[in-house]
Amino acid sequence: MSHEKTEDFLISSINQKLLKAHRNEEEFWKQRSRQLWLTLGDKNTGFFHASKKNRRARNRLTTIEDPDGNPVFENKQITEMIANYYQQIFNSSSPSATEVVNKALTPCITASTNGKLTSIRNN
Repeated sequence: MSHEKTEDFLISSINQKLLKAHRNEEEFWKQRSRQLWLTLGDKNTGFFHASKKNRRARNRLTTIEDPDGNPVFENKQITEMIANYYQQIFNSSSPSATEVVNKALTPCITASTNGKLTSIRNN
């Protein structure tokens, strides 16, 4: 029984040391990032531009599939495909799509408020 308590104590001690080491490492990297920020400043510096460049690269569409499943890599073609996709959605001749859009858009301006707004414009 005493052997089990010793092992439990040892495991607990090691876990506490490991947790402390993780916290120390987190604190180190937190301080390191703050140090970089303080060194480079918070104005339009290389640090700011590098972080913006990384975000732009992460958010950029580099390839898209056409309706046939073929990959498209050219920016101009990607732009055209996205524009065509949304044009087809909003220029749909099917009444069900129009109904869905109309149901999603709830009017914010009452008829009386609209009358007041249009009368101001006409005056």
